[in-house]
Amino acid sequence: MSKALLKIEDIVDYVTESSSATVIETLLCILKKRLPKHCKKLILGLATNVFSERDNNGIPKAFTHRNCSFVVEKMFEAADEELQQHLWNEYFADSLESLVTHSVGNFIIQRLFDVVESKAQFELMNEKIGSMFDKILGCRYYGLFISIAGACNRLKSQQAQFMKNIMHCLQCFEPEEKQIQLVPCLLSFRISDQTEPFICLQGSLLVQAILKFQKPIKVVNSILNMKPQQLGYLACHIQGCHVLNAFFSSSTVGEKSKDKLIQSLKPCIVNIASDRNGSLTLSRLWMLLTMKQKSSMAQILVQEEKTLNGNTNGNVLLKKCESAFEECGAMLNVENLNSSGEYIANYERQSGEG
Repeated sequence: MSKALLKIEDIVDYVTESSSATVIETLLCILKKRLPKHCKKLILGLATNVFSERDNNGIPKAFTHRNCSFVVEKMFEAADEELQQHLWNEYFADSLESLVTHSVGNFIIQRLFDVVESKAQFELMNEKIGSMFDKILGCRYYGLFISIAGACNRLKSQQAQFMKNIMHCLQCFEPEEKQIQLVPCLLSFRISDQTEPFICLQGSLLVQAILKFQKPIKVVNSILNMKPQQLGYLACHIQGCHVLNAFFSSSTVGEKSKDKLIQSLKPCIVNIASDRNGSLTLSRLWMLLTMKQKSSMAQILVQEEKTLNGNTNGNVLLKKCESAFEECGAMLNVENLNSSGEYIANYERQSGEG
């Protein structure tokens, strides 16, 4: 079938048609698993026949056609390391600047970073695209940043260089004092010195990806330097709250940093727990905490028991944590938890009613 496909005279028209493009994508997936040699021949044949037609800027027209772009993505995904390098050098490298600012082309580049297999190849790609971060930001194609960060994680490479590039792009690299503004800048994709808080989905996803880096110290420090009002906004935001989940679930964020963040949440804990989404955020965080951290969180919550019980969301959170309070009981200082004895009395009364 792959041989017959390459014999089609109007192959370009065939690839740009929606249903036939889907057939080619499926064929590439099958050949990669079953007949890798045939897959390589098909990719080379398609590249020769389909990528030969270029626009006035020298970019293969296939890269800017919506249907055909999916085939291009699948070709790079199905290619082995050697073939990926060939495709990049032959067709993508010289067109990169135009592609990252194109409404269709930028998605192809995202996919290339998603599936690149060779660390050496990724380093070449990252080096070339690093100088284009300002243009990507200007076009608001933030998905590119997420794909590059994902490749940094997957291949454990270029993480420090990526951080340098994105911080320069958001104007929070120098002077060093500006680096504490990194997370607000990433969440909003706005340059430093912004006044109004703003969080977008792609910004949240990027911060979550960076928190998986081997040394996410700059993001960690930025989060720990956020004001209580900012942390409360983050915890209650439907997209931003996942940043806190990523912080506590990250294996590369130190336990001391996690302890500090719990204490930083103390001034805004009532506002977070009283908010519907904030209450859910705290419930999810609880599952990620160590016993010591649960103890610290429990102390903070119990100190605000009266206020939380007066709010529907806060009351629900307390009930969810009741069993956890009991679990932590041996570790908690009862006098600090409840100097008036009211919490213990209430808890015992509720247990008796149950």
